[in-house]
Amino acid sequence: MARQPWWPKSLAAQILKAKDIQFKIGGYQAPLGLTAGEVTEIENICIAIQEAQDFRLTTETTNKAVTEWRDQVFYGTPMGDPVSAAPVYAVKGVVTYTRGSVDQLFGWRDNILTRPGFTDVIGEDIGFLGPEAAAPQAPGSVQPTLSLDAAAQGGFQFAAVIGNRVDSDQCILSAAPIGTTDWQPLGTFTGKAFNATWPGTGNAPVQLQCRAQLLLKNEIYGVPSDIVTVTVIP
Repeated sequence: MARQPWWPKSLAAQILKAKDIQFKIGGYQAPLGLTAGEVTEIENICIAIQEAQDFRLTTETTNKAVTEWRDQVFYGTPMGDPVSAAPVYAVKGVVTYTRGSVDQLFGWRDNILTRPGFTDVIGEDIGFLGPEAAAPQAPGSVQPTLSLDAAAQGGFQFAAVIGNRVDSDQCILSAAPIGTTDWQPLGTFTGKAFNATWPGTGNAPVQLQCRAQLLLKNEIYGVPSDIVTVTVIP
């Protein structure tokens, strides 16, 4: 089965990934055939990634404090009183920092995946394998979700939001007054969210039952959504 990418997109998740690898790689030294020096190298790469980001965040906070300290010097009151102690920048970590630490970690991952002792269980635990991707839905079984909202719109209008569209490119929205089977298509729509109008008349609110059917290249795609109710007002 296909897997999702092992390296996260968000920076925060990348830092957590590096931390996880740092703490787990040593436990697999023997099955992966790693030397103590290789384990240390991988751990230090992970530490460098974490500490570089920590240092950046710390200096960002300190920079703000320095600005406040400068403003005390410039405009602080009571005039003539001593200012607060000047902020001190944090000292960065103790590992040796080298360029391209993330690429180095990718290289070690490629190396480890080819070792005889490597297994999917090890890869998943360390974090060198992404989670298995969910099997794609069969086109005939795809069912959209439907959310409706007619709050204070008037004119028998209401808003619709379609979810789980998968590969579809349009949908047909149909409606019928509750308690009837007089289903009427209200239009063919593209996109996730749109407004629809019930062809009603008079001054009384109308309770509707609605359902959505996905389309792909003007052909029926999947099965209709569950029926959702909404009350529209004139």
